Amino acid sequence: MPRINYGAGAYRRDGGNLPEFRLINMFLERAPSSTSGNVLLSRKGLTERSLPGDGPVQDLFREDGVFDGDVFSVSNGVLYREDDVIGAVAGPGPFFIAASSTELAVCGSGPLYRYDGATLVAVTFPSLAYVTKVVFHDGLFLAARADTQKWYFSAVLDADTWDALDFGSAESSPDNILDMAILNDTMVLFGSSSIEFHANTGDADLPYQRIEQRIFPKGVKATGTVVTLDNTLFFVGSDGLVYRLGEVPERISDNGIEERVEQSATVAAFGFPYEGHAFYCIRLDDGTFAYDASTQQWCEFQTAGGQFRGRCACMDGATAILGDDTAGKLWTLDGYADDTDTLTRLFTAGAHIEGGTLVIDNLLIEANVGWTEVLSGQGSDPVTEARFSRDAGATWGDWRAVSLGAQGAYRNKAEWRRCGMYDFPGMLCEVRVTDPVPFRVSGVLINEAGGGRGRG
Repeated sequence: MPRINYGAGAYRRDGGNLPEFRLINMFLERAPSSTSGNVLLSRKGLTERSLPGDGPVQDLFREDGVFDGDVFSVSNGVLYREDDVIGAVAGPGPFFIAASSTELAVCGSGPLYRYDGATLVAVTFPSLAYVTKVVFHDGLFLAARADTQKWYFSAVLDADTWDALDFGSAESSPDNILDMAILNDTMVLFGSSSIEFHANTGDADLPYQRIEQRIFPKGVKATGTVVTLDNTLFFVGSDGLVYRLGEVPERISDNGIEERVEQSATVAAFGFPYEGHAFYCIRLDDGTFAYDASTQQWCEFQTAGGQFRGRCACMDGATAILGDDTAGKLWTLDGYADDTDTLTRLFTAGAHIEGGTLVIDNLLIEANVGWTEVLSGQGSDPVTEARFSRDAGATWGDWRAVSLGAQGAYRNKAEWRRCGMYDFPGMLCEVRVTDPVPFRVSGVLINEAGGGRGRG
């Protein structure tokens, strides 16, 4: 029974007119018990957690030990503590929240704000300058001054006190600081054409100093693309490539992702761990694409066939909390729908044919049949659908449905018969599930012997 390739990751390359392999709301996982060693798993849906404001949700923050572990959000320019309004925060964004155990600092390329658990006030920052990014480390708030190479540090455990002389500079290149992060006790400064590393010295006059010979001639494409995840930093470079920071910046994007970045007028990023995977998500004009650090593969997250509704994230233990891209809603990943929208899981598979013809009598997917949790209504007799293309995806046939099996029908076959005759360039198919059921795939087979016989 020949096995055919199915998409371990999402890939599209308009410049080469290559067939598109889609992987939507599914991701690859290594699985020793699978014949191929891999499986495709589905993400869960978006389930409402809370309703802070009107939306969109522009940033999220939560840490153990900070204000009872409450979730803070910026929703449509207003800071919330869970569902309670704290106050308005000005700025075009992107917004960032940093915190000690007793206070928060918030900025959005506008004024810097401080929240002490009772009141929100605008900070008197040196020269009344705007702040691009704020982080907290080792008792100090650190802020990048907008449109300059300067970064400032606060008084110890005091986001309200900033001395005009308490600053340092990014020195290796004349580009301004666009983003900053803390990694392994080191402050990392990102400009449009350079990355600098400043070591934590503990010196009261200048607590961070540049590390010599630790400079990279690469920058970030935009503020808000740097994400701390999987014990390192991920970012979209000014050259349109996506990087993971190692001893040097390591390219993790392929030409298809880079083409999409180039075509997009906007780019932002967020990240979160999920079921043992660490997803770095870039939001572009035409979609949200997630890089899985554990498998080094890309997938796409969608809601209702369009842009994914999650745009920022924080963690509550092992639970990811996502902020909505339009409404004032916070989500957790649970269930089999994105709120009231259908959750579509889809992948592409194909068989290349160099010469001659191939008759496909049947196509079968190794899936978790019979595992629906629904006993009546939609999902009690779930189906999966497939459609086929003879011209590398330029045109498609109609969707055809087969059963995934009612609860307990573990020997059901998810199989399409009489799939047709194919010649060069081969057969391409897409398989999708829209019913509210779990969906796993560990193999795609064609012309399985005995495919026409029923099974009890």
